[in-house]
Amino acid sequence: MRHHQVSHQISDAVSQVNVSTIGVAPAYATLQAMMAQSQAQGVLMANMVSGQRQLSMTGMATLTKSVEQMMSRRNR
Repeated sequence: MRHHQVSHQISDAVSQVNVSTIGVAPAYATLQAMMAQSQAQGVLMANMVSGQRQLSMTGMATLTKSVEQMMSRRNR
């Protein structure tokens, strides 16, 4: 074997790595898109829960104040 020739095993290994890298690229792109969507949905759900909690507290405060006003009118 001459020094300037490349072994067939090395060239086959490099070709296989290149093909596998190019072959899995669409799968990785899809995975990244799905992960981004999943994260966005998680943030959306957290914001919805937070908003619901705030509305619940507002409703409870309104109910408490309304009952307080009704009770104070009754005592007059």
